[in-house]
Amino acid sequence: MCSYLNSDRAVYAFRRSVPEHLRPYFRTATGKPRTEWRFSLGTKDRAEAKTRCHRKAVETDNAIREAQALFDDGKPPALIPSTNAEEERFEADLHDMRARELQSFYEDCAVQDRERDRETILNRLRGPRDQLSRAEAALRDLIPDEEFGSPEIKQRRATARQADWDQGALQSSGYVKALLVGLPSHPSITSLFQGYANDAGLKPATIKRWQAVIRDFVAHLGHDDATKVDAESVRSWRRGLSDGGRENGALSPRTIKDVYLAAVKATFSWALEEGRITANPITTVKVRVPKPPKLRGKSLTPAEAKMILSATLSGSGSKISTHHALARRWVPWLCAYTGARVGEIAQLRGRDVTLVGAIWTLRITPEAGSQKGNEARMVPLHSHLVEQGFPAVAKAAADAPIFYNPALSRGGSAANPHSKKVGERLAKWVREVGVTDPNVQPNHGWRHLFKTLGRTHGMKEEARDAFPGHADGTEGRSYGEREMPYLSAQLEKIPRFET
Repeated sequence: MCSYLNSDRAVYAFRRSVPEHLRPYFRTATGKPRTEWRFSLGTKDRAEAKTRCHRKAVETDNAIREAQALFDDGKPPALIPSTNAEEERFEADLHDMRARELQSFYEDCAVQDRERDRETILNRLRGPRDQLSRAEAALRDLIPDEEFGSPEIKQRRATARQADWDQGALQSSGYVKALLVGLPSHPSITSLFQGYANDAGLKPATIKRWQAVIRDFVAHLGHDDATKVDAESVRSWRRGLSDGGRENGALSPRTIKDVYLAAVKATFSWALEEGRITANPITTVKVRVPKPPKLRGKSLTPAEAKMILSATLSGSGSKISTHHALARRWVPWLCAYTGARVGEIAQLRGRDVTLVGAIWTLRITPEAGSQKGNEARMVPLHSHLVEQGFPAVAKAAADAPIFYNPALSRGGSAANPHSKKVGERLAKWVREVGVTDPNVQPNHGWRHLFKTLGRTHGMKEEARDAFPGHADGTEGRSYGEREMPYLSAQLEKIPRFET
């Protein structure tokens, strides 16, 4: 708690930041959200300052705890300026801080036998204000009027102030709740989403995406009260998403259903389960997604695969980073021979490529980054990848990521990982190479092609599921392990890609 001890002045002070999301619950004298507490501790003695700092820390801990409880319950902050009593308390703290600093200065003068100097200063400042210099006038404004009284009066006032200060921690009980007396109590949509995200353990990328949806929903409603939401207000929001009046244009029915409505539905369903609301207004709201015409399969064609893999061997042809060049060279090949997601391959580290017995293997694990299903799997490397020298590339990376530099400033957060950027750059490059058909995804098409080739060349179904990380089709298949020799033999059924 002594971390709040501030010594940038002669007298120790208490300084503590108010948590950002709780600042609206604490008001300054002008009614603005308070960003920090700062109080003079009224002493130059460090041991005594620590004791007083602890007292203030307990006081502010209690206030933060009460505010957090109100925040968790969805109770809004006060929307009006502080009361007169709060302003008086704030001004008293500021006034007391100045008085204590001055008192400490005078005590220091007395200890060093400079009483006469101190009285000389006070006598000078007692004169008419128009006869004071600018510095003297500024000093006079900092000195409370009581400092010009008799020593007896000053002592009594100092004693009273100290007694009041020592009782400060006891006055915090109920302080935050007093600010909110009479305000409506209701769960906010924003706080419900935060509770759902924490309880469900949503991944950072999902939280980032769905937070934007919740903000959009609240902005459309014009309020953040979950109890005021009804089915018609949700339908109105849904219509606005598809009518083209938005800044970024109309959203597709698929996006509205799987992203926007899904985020709100999940939040309100969780709130109903937890007893935070009494009814879920979202259940009757639907989004019908028309089935689009299917113009081709989702797999890359042999010609498209050959076009991409040939381009990987022709050199970068432009000034790109070493890691980006490695991604162009190897990620398409690894996707082609494993059926893995491009994000799973893009986040591989050197240590994820190991030799098990006589078989080179690839470990795809959530330890390396975000992974759908959150379950590690190990698959063998195709002999064609081994002959091309990929194990040596992985060994050179050691414990570091193979295809990106984590030291770069862009990206790198859990919600916006480097591996995502690797995949985006690769998709753009594949389009530049010549795979321009909008009906096939430049990265995801490898997963479909892997399944296609597996079926064509007799790979067993459970092996076809194991490589791309698809769920087992039956309960029985979830029992036991698939050893590397078995998986390697199944993988070698896929013929080598020709370039």
